[in-house]
Amino acid sequence: MSGLKILYNKLGDKSADHLIYHYFVVPEHLYDDYQVQKIVTSDSNEANTIPDWINTRIFQYVLKIKL
Repeated sequence: MSGLKILYNKLGDKSADHLIYHYFVVPEHLYDDYQVQKIVTSDSNEANTIPDWINTRIFQYVLKIKL
């Protein structure tokens, strides 16, 4: 999670209240089965502990695109 920790200060740390949206654009044949992406460590392992600021400020959306 070091990448997100680095961003934390740049995103306003504890005083920030703005939301962060991640949009994943996928082909329509993947859209129905697409799942929320996990937060991973810099070693690509699933993070065991997710800081509250991530759970309350980061939202994921998936957009379907017709190729």
